Amino acid sequence: RLRRANAGCTVVVGAWAALLAPDLWLGRPNVTVWEHTLLRERLPYYPTLRRAFPVLARLYRRAESVVCVSGAVRDFVVESVGPRRARVIPNIVADHRSAAVSSGAHATPRSDSDGLRLLSTQRMVPVKHVELAVETLAHLPDSATLVCAGDGPRRGAIEALAAASGVGARVAFPGHVDDVGTLMTQTDVLVHTAYSETFGLSLVEAAAHGVPVACLAGGALAEMVPEYVPGVVVGEASAGAFAEGVRRAATLSGDTERFAAAAARRAVTFGEAVVLEQWHAELERLAGVAVTPR
Repeated sequence: RLRRANAGCTVVVGAWAALLAPDLWLGRPNVTVWEHTLLRERLPYYPTLRRAFPVLARLYRRAESVVCVSGAVRDFVVESVGPRRARVIPNIVADHRSAAVSSGAHATPRSDSDGLRLLSTQRMVPVKHVELAVETLAHLPDSATLVCAGDGPRRGAIEALAAASGVGARVAFPGHVDDVGTLMTQTDVLVHTAYSETFGLSLVEAAAHGVPVACLAGGALAEMVPEYVPGVVVGEASAGAFAEGVRRAATLSGDTERFAAAAARRAVTFGEAVVLEQWHAELERLAGVAVTPR
């Protein structure tokens, strides 16, 4: 519909595309940026992005609007960039109404931390802080185990940390796993130790499998947990505090009513029709042309 009307509407997808977008450099009208990368807590861990940020800020101010995937991203963009208009349109979440409800997975609530099976699905880079997941094991019973599914430049250091901490035999490093669904069915708590996230799709995947989450509070994580993802937000990035968060999260396992309610809220907020309607409204406003949903 926009093409037929020759509306001249441009959506720039992300920070790196913005650096290469002629419409932004030239200050053309009817340009919006879809932002899913920028957060204050992330900049120290991405030197190239940090160096490019002053240029990005100038370019973003030229955009008609910046569409952000979470409130945390919007708040940072408004505070640091100050575009003419910033709003939240979340990612689409294809949620299959929670495997916990349909299959009965994790039907038995956990009342203690003996034999807890923990899972991390994070890339092993500094901002993900997977070291904290390993250190947490030392504060849990010896029967607790951890699977670190993922790879990255910090993997060797994290493996060495596990060995040096005396928990090496309790941590598995399968490397990158394309489909973590099978691992989720063998997990009691997803441990998400990242300092910050712009959205948190891996948390949603855990919720869909009936797996509660223990996470830190950075970025959009506190927006997702526990409103849309049953779990516990840990306010302190220490092993002792995180272990306590894991224990509390484990007690949510088997609470099918809680998981079903969270799934219903995800459908209302992140469902495909809901998100596309918001994009249609944004593009109509941007281009001044009615967009008919397909």
